[in-house]
Amino acid sequence: MASAMGPGAVPIDMRVVNLAPDAMLFMTVHNFFPTVFANYSGILSATGSGKAQINILNQASMIGLEIYSAFITINLAAPSAIGQVSQSTSFKITP
Repeated sequence: MASAMGPGAVPIDMRVVNLAPDAMLFMTVHNFFPTVFANYSGILSATGSGKAQINILNQASMIGLEIYSAFITINLAAPSAIGQVSQSTSFKITP
């Protein structure tokens, strides 16, 4: 799982992850703030599901921010070791 402050196109093999290559993407990919971006990496359940969450800080400056998120799965049998690449989805922080 990874998040960014906007949409973009980060290339992965012949596909793209639709997230902006910004500081938030870097921080979430490298797990810099695991208490804020919780369960952003891990192993899927037997049914193929996983659960990640963003613990949003209680600060007025956060209101109105739009966050985009997407995920990839690892498949060591695939030529690039990347299995699935999701579309991005977004949400806006409201009071």
